[in-house]
Amino acid sequence: MIVENSLLFLGTLLASGVMTFVVRGIMRRAGIMDVPTGDRKTHERPVAYEGGLAMYTAFVCGLVGLAVGVPEFYPESVQFRGLIFGGTFVVLVGVADDLLDLKPWVKLVAQVAAAYIMYHHGFRIEKVSNPLGTEIDFAAFASLAVTVIWYVVLMNGINMVDGLDGLAAGIVGISSLTVAAIAMDLNQPFGLALALITAAVCLGFLPFNLSPATIFMGDAGSLLLGFLL
Repeated sequence: MIVENSLLFLGTLLASGVMTFVVRGIMRRAGIMDVPTGDRKTHERPVAYEGGLAMYTAFVCGLVGLAVGVPEFYPESVQFRGLIFGGTFVVLVGVADDLLDLKPWVKLVAQVAAAYIMYHHGFRIEKVSNPLGTEIDFAAFASLAVTVIWYVVLMNGINMVDGLDGLAAGIVGISSLTVAAIAMDLNQPFGLALALITAAVCLGFLPFNLSPATIFMGDAGSLLLGFLL
């Protein structure tokens, strides 16, 4: 699996870098730019927007590569569908927010819906470890509630830290590599592959997003990264 995971990481990394370069050019030509206005905008000139679309494309490329290159993951087909459905939904919500400035309650409802999509496709928090004793198992309703809260917290958390060049992509990239190491130690190959895909998406985008950034990920990117993490 070392060769397959290495190829998966490098392929997704390349896709992320190439697609970021392409999307940056498209956004510049289309005039979709983040114009510095107000106190929260620290950049001095307009910067291309919607880098999240490049990240999403790289993520899908990584999933396709995983499905094709590692056929033994076929039993995880339900999870593959969940990742595609959930990821696509989150990115669409992010793009809508970037362009239309959605109301906070609309974004919250959408995030809860994305979390439910993932719960329905098997991404669930069903128990947690207890350092003082045995594991704590959740009933179905509690599992759904904890899963939804976890998704909403991570998506909003990454969205909130996306205020400095390279910060969000750097945090998620490092976190994903840490998760990958843990998954390898616990012999969880599917979790390892997903963590490597997420890390590669971030690291391929990061050179374009370091100060001074030439493209921003927007809410489409920050929500996607929180979702993937």
